[in-house]
Amino acid sequence: METIGSSIDGLLEKYGLKEQLQARKYLSIWEKIVGAKIAQYSKPLTINKKKLIVEVNDSNWLYHLTMLKDKIIKEFNMEARSVIITEIRFINADLTSRDTFNRK
Repeated sequence: METIGSSIDGLLEKYGLKEQLQARKYLSIWEKIVGAKIAQYSKPLTINKKKLIVEVNDSNWLYHLTMLKDKIIKEFNMEARSVIITEIRFINADLTSRDTFNRK
């Protein structure tokens, strides 16, 4: 007899939601990896095919994070205890998103 938990896992897997739920869990470690200061200016959006997309609301921080990309990937995967990301793409936030960052 199949348990409810395994049935739910099967449905999540079938509809591709399991990977999305796991990615959400890993997005929550962003601040632990980069620190509170950098997290004020950046926000992880999604992980898709081992690529982490991070929105950054300041071009100076975007530059510095780009320089730290390899270190962040290494630390992110160490914290996750698995190879979750192999690439990071930093993008400039638009003005609407900047308001969201400033409200944090």
